[in-house]
Amino acid sequence: MADNATSIEKQRSMPRYGWETRDRIIKPSEIYNEDKAREIMERFKTVLAAARGFFLTIGAKELDEVLKRIEQYLKR
Repeated sequence: MADNATSIEKQRSMPRYGWETRDRIIKPSEIYNEDKAREIMERFKTVLAAARGFFLTIGAKELDEVLKRIEQYLKR
């Protein structure tokens, strides 16, 4: 879970609209492709499943319900 979560956290610091350089702006589409986006989403799903499993083992049903809703949004 930690390895996958670390990878996802790094994505948070990536600029949404691109990286400004001296000569031009590098668009995210130049770095990310469909395969990379799919890989990131799969890692997120792995972390989400692990978190749900953990919260279920400690009896935190409210948190499990929140994570279940997040899973439903991801399936859309």
